[in-house]
Amino acid sequence: MMVQQICLAIYVVLLQCLKRKILQLFTFIVWHTASTCAYRMQARSVRVLGIKQSPKRNHLFDSLRKELEPQNQNLRTLCPTRWTVRTGAVKSVIDNYNVLCTAMTHINENSHDEHGRKACGILAVLEKFSTFYGLSLAYLVFSVTEHLSKTLQTVNITIHEAQKAVKLTQGFFSRQRTHECFANFFNSVIEQSKDLTDEPVVPRQKRPPRRIDSGADSCTFPSPQEYYRREYYEVLDLIDHELTFRFAQKDVEVAIVLEQMLLTAATGKKVALPSSISNLYSSDFNFDRLLQQLEMLADTILESGNDPKTVTNIRVISDAMNAVPVSKKLLPEVHKLLCLYYTIPVTTATAERCFSSLRRVKNYLRSTMTQMKLNDLMCGYIHKDYLVQTDVVALANDFAQRNNRRKIYFSRVH
Repeated sequence: MMVQQICLAIYVVLLQCLKRKILQLFTFIVWHTASTCAYRMQARSVRVLGIKQSPKRNHLFDSLRKELEPQNQNLRTLCPTRWTVRTGAVKSVIDNYNVLCTAMTHINENSHDEHGRKACGILAVLEKFSTFYGLSLAYLVFSVTEHLSKTLQTVNITIHEAQKAVKLTQGFFSRQRTHECFANFFNSVIEQSKDLTDEPVVPRQKRPPRRIDSGADSCTFPSPQEYYRREYYEVLDLIDHELTFRFAQKDVEVAIVLEQMLLTAATGKKVALPSSISNLYSSDFNFDRLLQQLEMLADTILESGNDPKTVTNIRVISDAMNAVPVSKKLLPEVHKLLCLYYTIPVTTATAERCFSSLRRVKNYLRSTMTQMKLNDLMCGYIHKDYLVQTDVVALANDFAQRNNRRKIYFSRVH
């Protein structure tokens, strides 16, 4: 019942995600759902057995991989913070499926401890067709959504562009939801699973509990292909529905209106105030002043050295406001509108990267570093593009000339 468990876990994760917001919700759905499928094999085969944690078992797996599948990559563990690299973990399990089965067999036969018993249970799961089918279906779905997730996390993407990317991804899933595409996918899984798993069978129907049994006949499937067809359609429909639901919320529409107002004003065109904005932010803005200042925004863009007609990104407007500091005092309502736009959860993908960076910068070996050092390392790690532009020679000379002691031990760098 591996596929049923995977689908049930997907539903549980997606229901938990309903409490979150817009892009955070979507990213959680895309990659925590992917990890649900991958963890059932990756976590059991790598973490529970400790293949990567035990030099003996790690050496055994590497030896078998080089002997049986030398062209395949090694197993990849699931990163708890990086959400856009988990497809590789699923792919590594599929590619090394035969090696995993052989390794589990060897551990089961030669180990008479807890790891041997766990290897026996995992081997029984690996030999089921539903396991291989579930991993293949997870790879099909999330190899596509990984590109969408990376696109949504780019720095300069606009909300309008994000919606277009979502529609293109939904178009792909819609094209996959046909009998022909399922037949091709199912036949390819059958071909790949030859000599690796059992033949596909219809799972045994469970009798529902008496307290919820209405007496109606349970659903039956005439063939294994029909059963897996339902699983295939169910996963595609679930992903499509969640994408539609997340990007059709009221907060997303407000963010799109704010974005269009700023971009239209930046190009020198007259802006009309939508009723949704005036009703929602009636106590936050002086709308008469806001409309007047939006008409002056194009002059600020021009003063910063940019052509107003070529502005297609909010980042250009922010850079122009920073390049002309007096514009923040001259156009306070526009500045407030920009700050409001950047506080919307859709636009916090850059801030969310701080948590992933923090896990890599402050690891267990650096647990005693001071807060000041951590802040400096985090700034340098996150803003690599600015750090690369730093003049290292001038920085070294400044450090060496700070006091007499340094002047004695260090010479000037040329």
